[in-house]
Amino acid sequence: MSFLDYCLNLYNTLNNTTSESNSDSSNTNFISLIEMLSKNFSSDQLRKLYSEEIKELISNRLSLLKIENEYKNELEKLSYYFDSVGGFTLTLIFWIEHNKVKFSKEEINKISEAGLMGSIGYRLIDIQNDEGLLGKESTIIGHYFIHNYEEIMLEIFDDPEAFRIMSKNVGLYTKVEFLEKRNRWKSCPFNWDEPENLGLKISPIFSIFELVLRKVGKNEKEIESLLKGIRYVTAALQMLDDFSDIEEDLTNGIETLVMSGFYEKFGTDVKITKELINSFLTEERVLKFYTTTQFLFEEARKIFTKNDDDIMLLSLEIQNYQFNSQLA
Repeated sequence: MSFLDYCLNLYNTLNNTTSESNSDSSNTNFISLIEMLSKNFSSDQLRKLYSEEIKELISNRLSLLKIENEYKNELEKLSYYFDSVGGFTLTLIFWIEHNKVKFSKEEINKISEAGLMGSIGYRLIDIQNDEGLLGKESTIIGHYFIHNYEEIMLEIFDDPEAFRIMSKNVGLYTKVEFLEKRNRWKSCPFNWDEPENLGLKISPIFSIFELVLRKVGKNEKEIESLLKGIRYVTAALQMLDDFSDIEEDLTNGIETLVMSGFYEKFGTDVKITKELINSFLTEERVLKFYTTTQFLFEEARKIFTKNDDDIMLLSLEIQNYQFNSQLA
């Protein structure tokens, strides 16, 4: 079974489950549905299929460049944003199926592959910039994969605005990444008043959704609204990711929002330890982290409800359920 087949089968399961339970709109029934989908969104099988697809893309694309197997194997061992990109791709496939967007299965597969290739490219650039693990050549390979992603997008979406849309979202990504990298070993460039800006760190992939929304005839106001909701969700997930990577980020000179003020208090020469981190993470700070993420989810919920977007709402509730489960 391929990654795409798993996603399509899961959508069919969802469709059958909701059809059978239309007479039962109880809260218990809804929670059971969210629990079932949450398990499948983060299942070992989906993770394995995602990883296999990533490895196949790396192998096939780098073989075209005649790059040695040893380097390919090194790249294949890395993790490539499964929790964010895997869930995003699954949601996208659900949305396409639910809204009966006119794509063939081959085209949906290409869109999925494009998203994965973009994630490979940006991951390679990011890991070299932050950790320097792979050597400077990894950024060259990263740009190669990003080019492949853009090439597929322009092929699939016969939209005169496609290139402009992709350029716009790359610009948003560049702006926030520049700020973060410019502020290494300095204070966090993000603030608690505008936490949604954290969602822009994944903005290149917003292009896929924007082009799909245009394809089904959504107007600019609707598109802008839905993308804002997606940005709120991705910002909440970015905050959780940052919370999970506190020690690694601080060691690499990155002060995230949840740890804002850490370098000012302890300096940049201090040894980063779990004990030091825990002393900084007061109950008040952790509560602020949690209430901020729930604010982001709630703002997205309002937007998706206003737009009557059942799939976006469902995906949000799954992501929020998983978020709370991880913190429990």
